[in-house]
This record gives sequence, C-alpha cells and structure tokens, in this order.
Amino acid sequence: KVGFNLEQEEEIAYQIGLISKSGTQRVMKYAFELAKKKDMKRVTSVDKANVLTNIYGLWRDVFKEISTQYPDIETEFTFVDAITMWFVRKPEWFKVVVTPNMFGDIITDLGAMIQGGLGIAVGGNINP
Repeated sequence: KVGFNLEQEEEIAYQIGLISKSGTQRVMKYAFELAKKKDMKRVTSVDKANVLTNIYGLWRDVFKEISTQYPDIETEFTFVDAITMWFVRKPEWFKVVVTPNMFGDIITDLGAMIQGGLGIAVGGNINP
C-alpha cells in the first residue's frame, strides 16, 4: 500500500522507472573501456540513489561490480544535483562520466555551456 487515498478528487501522477542489470552492465563496460582506451584514470557514476534507492541502488551495484575488472581506474559516485555544482567549480576533475539518459541530458547541457555554448560543444548520446 502506497499511502494514497485514491478515492479523493485530487489528481495524482505516478511513473515507474526501469533499468535492467544486463543493460546497466553494458553501459558500465562501455564507460570503463572508453576510459581505458583514452588513458583516463577516473570514471564517475552519476545517479540519484539517495532518493530512488531501488533503481539506482542496482546502478551502483553494477558499477562496483564492473569496476573490479579495471583496478587501474579510479571510481567515484556523485548525485546528479551535486555534479552540476562540481562541473561549475572544477570541470577538469571529470574524465569519464557514466549516467542514465535522463541525468545525462541535464548535465551535458551544463557541460556544453561551460565550454562556450550548445552550438560549440560536441555531444553524443551513446547506447552501447
């Protein structure tokens, strides 16, 4: 039971998020392989696991699992709201950032503006 009285006249909206372990593994492997290929020593995982604990708990578990295959690459977690601050304060810190599509859409626009604008920056939505 979710605690809503659905008999009330007030409108509510509810949406379910979904990620799969195999899809998340594929994305994580791609991120770590990219870091390895480009000789980048850090992969940052971005999520909102403090609020959406089930979905992004799985995201983090898979990130940790895949990271063990790449012992020479540093790893870190950050929340999507925190990374926006860190992109402004210290953008050079980040090497490879792996995040679900929704958060990637948000932070890449900020990254583009830091570089000079949406029309100048290169962007990509990679679906391995």
